[in-house]
Parts: sequence; structure tokens; C-alpha cells
Amino acid sequence: MSTEKQIRILYMEDNAAAARLFQKRLERHGYVVDLARNGAEGLTLFDNEKYDMVITDHDMPICSGLEVLRLLAEREINLPTIMVTGTGDERVAVEAMKLGASDYIVKDVEGVYLNLLPTVVEQVFRQKELLQQKLQAEAALDESLKQIERAKQEWEITVDSLPQVVCLLDKQGGLIRANLTLERWSQSPVTEVRGRSLHDLLHPNCTDPTCYLANLWSQAIAELGLGQSVEKEIFDTTLQRYLHLQIRPVVSTRENQLNYFQLDEAKANFAVVVQDITARKTAEEALRQSNAELQARNEDLDAFAHMAAHDLKGPLNVVIGYAELLLQVSKKEPATSTNLWQEGLSSINQTGHKMSNIIDELLLLAEIRKKEVKLKPLEMARVVEQARLRLTDIIKKYEAEIIVPTSWPIALSHAPWIEEIWANYISNAIKYGGQPPRVTVGGQSQADGLVRFWVQDNGTGLTPEELNQLFKPFVRLSQVRARGHGLGLSIVRRIVEKLGGQASVESAGVAGEGCIFSFTLPSET
Repeated sequence: MSTEKQIRILYMEDNAAAARLFQKRLERHGYVVDLARNGAEGLTLFDNEKYDMVITDHDMPICSGLEVLRLLAEREINLPTIMVTGTGDERVAVEAMKLGASDYIVKDVEGVYLNLLPTVVEQVFRQKELLQQKLQAEAALDESLKQIERAKQEWEITVDSLPQVVCLLDKQGGLIRANLTLERWSQSPVTEVRGRSLHDLLHPNCTDPTCYLANLWSQAIAELGLGQSVEKEIFDTTLQRYLHLQIRPVVSTRENQLNYFQLDEAKANFAVVVQDITARKTAEEALRQSNAELQARNEDLDAFAHMAAHDLKGPLNVVIGYAELLLQVSKKEPATSTNLWQEGLSSINQTGHKMSNIIDELLLLAEIRKKEVKLKPLEMARVVEQARLRLTDIIKKYEAEIIVPTSWPIALSHAPWIEEIWANYISNAIKYGGQPPRVTVGGQSQADGLVRFWVQDNGTGLTPEELNQLFKPFVRLSQVRARGHGLGLSIVRRIVEKLGGQASVESAGVAGEGCIFSFTLPSET
């Protein structure tokens, strides 16, 4: 036997000649053999040296072979042992095997057993090696089972507690395992998910062939087959939730790519994570709306700043100027300044009213933003008449003609705010109308459940560029042709949108055809 490390064997035999033959035969095969004349001497050698195998004859003085095996067994010596027995001692051989002997050899008169001896020794060592391999395999299997159990416990502790749905899939997209979150979402026990699809579990009654979950796997497999992850955000109409889906490959080749056709269907080749992001999306939408809201408030602040810096300052300068002039006149020419006094006081009165109107409009602009009103059916004829009475002075000044219909469609709204719209539209129609102004007002129900009201003038109309600038703060109907504070149409737009309608303007830009300013309100029906 050729081996890098020599194997030492202890042989106990009281027949010196037989023992010498035994020793020579094994040494020819590369073993190192020590001899002991009896069991007691052999055990002493065993305690003082290190051996790889013990071979003992049965019939020895002082301590028999069976006694040697029994003593080794009591000391839990895990070493290959061979019992050598005489012819007809099969009973001894059986007893030796019970005591842990690895094998036995029967002596024959012709000495043939010596030729079998090396083979038996080789077999015993081979059996020991196989036994060790078996024990190692069993230990490895036991460790693997422990690891699986630990992984299962970790899955149950961590993955099952996650708010996201976590699934393991085979290469066909069938579920292998899922965490308990899927059970909470679909009401289907996770023990019954194997082989099923996410579509079957989350959309059990869905028959839509275009459903994103039904087509998810076929759309994703091309990218997954290249080792790439697939992510998607969507609003699930069945679950009424915003979902974020992510599919990741969990196996790869050395080139970090997947060979789809070589994947093992019995193993988890892909992981799917489905997260409910409804709360996040709702928060984002609320933030976005809060920003439509913040922008509108900023426009209001800009409008207020514009008023304070320009429109309020101008009338105030007029009041101060006339007051100073009247003060000077009253000191120098008190008897001859009656007309000047009257003119100055009239201007102060008009300017004061203008300033008051500007402040009222600013307050109304702020009120529209924060006040909630209850919509009621309007007597539109009465509302229009109230607006017309407010405009008595301007109507007389411009000698304007106001044409009003005999009947009005009924709409739902808030009367004080609608009066402001009519007052603004009609006053603008008079200021920017023809000479003399001819203003037509009216209303008509529409098929979309809204009622459209309008004011048409006979002025020169507006260009497309001017139309695009309307209904914005600071912008007057004509920055060149007339003076004004420019908040009116912005207020109209805010009122109409608050009440669920829309403000608009039409103009062909043809002299005499003027403009049509309109707004819509919800119908009573």
C-alpha cells in the first residue's frame, strides 16, 4: 500500500511465529505493525502509542481478544478493529462484531487467511472512510436543515412583518412563497399560493385582458432575462391603491446575466415586492394642491401690493393735492373761490369713493379665497338690477343703453358675488364700448348642466394678445386706452371658479362688434 502517511497497526497474538508472519505480510503493503504477546501487553502499548487500527487474536492468555474489544468499547475508543478467530469460532466472531469489531478473519491450517489479510485491512479502512463521509454528510445535512429552519424563522420574523407584499417566483412567474402581507391583501392563505399568479390573488374576479397585472410577467421577462430589475408605479383600480412594483432576479451567471432557459422551475428565480404608496401619493397630491393654493395666495399678495403702491397712492395724492389747494385759496381769496371750492370738494368726494371701492375689492378678493357659501337659486333679474343701480352715475355719464331680457334661466349661486360680476362686466362694457355704449346682457341654459350668462358691448374689441392677458391680476382691459386698477376681472375669475363655473371672453377684434364677456354657473336642475 502506497501512502504519504504510514498507518500504524497494533496486532495482539500469543503465537510468536504466526504473529511474525502476520507482521511481514502487512509490512509488505506499507503498514507499520507493532506486536503484543497478549491482551494486557497490547492494551499497555495502546495507551502509550498512537495507532490507526487494532487487530487481536481471540485465544490469548491473561486477556482474551473479546475482553480487549470490551475494554476498548467501554473507553469509547472509535478505532477500526479486526478479530482473528480459529476455525469453527463463528460464535466468537459474532460476539466480536457486537462489541464493535469492524470485521473478522478466520485462521485456516493452510495459512490462506494471511493472503486475505491485506484485503480485509483495506476494506476496514475503506469502511471507516465511508463512515466518516457519511457522518460528515449527515452533519452537513443537519446544519443545512438548521440553516433552513433559521431562515424560515427569520422570514417569519422579518419578511412576514413587512407592510410590503414579498413573493418568490419561479421562471414561469408562478408563486413559490409569499409573506403574510399578501394574505392580508387578498384574504387567500399563503399556504395556498404555490403555482398561482399575483393577478389571480390580487384580482381574483378580473377578466380584463389589458389588466396590467395579467400582462406584467410577459412584459417584464425580457428585462429580467438580462439580469435587470423591473419597476412600475400604477394606480390599481381594483384595489383602489397606488402601488409600486419591483421584480428582481435572485440568481445570476458569472457574467451577471441570467439564462432564462436554464433556470430551475423548482427554485425561486425572482423576487417581487409590491408596496402600497397610496399615503405617499395622497400626501404628494395634497402638497401639490397646497402649492395651486400657495400660488393663488401669492397672486393675491402681489395684487394687494400693486394696489397699495399704485392705485391707492394715486387717489390719495389727488385728495392731498386738492386739500392743500383749497387751504391756500381759503387764505388768499376766500370771497372769490366758490367754484374752485365746489370743484375741489367734488373731486375729493369722487376720489374718496374710488379709494373705498378699491379697498372693497381687495376685501372681496380675500373673502372669496376663504369663505364657504351655500348655493341657492338666484332671481337673476333682481341681481342684475342691483348691479345696474350701482352703476347709475357711469350710465348717465356715458349715456349708455343697457338691454336686459324679459326672462332669465335659473342658476345656483351666491347673489352678492354674482352682483359683483355683473357690475364689473357692465361697467367695463360701458367704459370700453362704442359711443354711445350699447350693452346687451342675457343668459341661456346649456346641455352640460350649466347656465351661461354674458355681457356684449359695441366697442372696438380686443386683439388675440389682449385676450390672453385678461382675467389676470393687474391687467386692465386696455393699458393704453383707459385707466383702472385692474383687479375686476381677476375677482370675476376667482368668484366663478369658486362657484364651480368658468369665466371667458370672445372678440373678433372688429370695431362695432366689441367683446362678449361670459361666465357659467351650475343649473338648478
